[in-house]
Amino acid sequence: MNFELPQGPKGDDGKSAYDLWKEEVAAGNINWPKDKTELADFLVYIKGEKGDKGEDGLSSYELWKKLIANGDATDPHNPGQTWPASKNSEADFWDFLTGRDGQSPHVGENGNWWIGNMDTGVKAAGKDGLDGKDGMSAYELWKQMVEQGEVDWPNDQIAQNDFFTYLKGKDGANGITPHVGTNGNWYIGSTDTGVSAKGEKRR
Repeated sequence: MNFELPQGPKGDDGKSAYDLWKEEVAAGNINWPKDKTELADFLVYIKGEKGDKGEDGLSSYELWKKLIANGDATDPHNPGQTWPASKNSEADFWDFLTGRDGQSPHVGENGNWWIGNMDTGVKAAGKDGLDGKDGMSAYELWKQMVEQGEVDWPNDQIAQNDFFTYLKGKDGANGITPHVGTNGNWYIGSTDTGVSAKGEKRR
């Protein structure tokens, strides 16, 4: 079954050249005082020390080449592995500085979350929630409201037939039908309207 999920969170950014340099100084792989690892110290290191007789110091690329020459520099793209000494071109230098790319989690064909090519073993689909309870019917709600005194209705008349009687409502009082009195006027009940029931004669 194929389905799409929202894009996973962005992976962590790779380490900067400065962070990598600090790690190498701390590990003793770079000949530099371990108590001088602030950003300003890094910039001084990159610039290179002034050589004897006015010669320029080594560039950061040249220093990096010396760093990886022994084959024991950590590969920032693959933690736990070393950077190959044969990869020492300027393009390799910039690749080294970029650090390791973050990887976004994705759902594999087995339905698990994967990070890169690693199966986390965690299912992407969550468990079904519990079924909700059935709601009360209109009759049950009415019965409950009568018992709690929230509806003006006798507590001893709460059968289902009583519910239908409640919905229908009580019969209204009979209306009064107009009639013609002995004087020829319209009457409503015992009230003389003063209106003659006979129409005017046409000429």
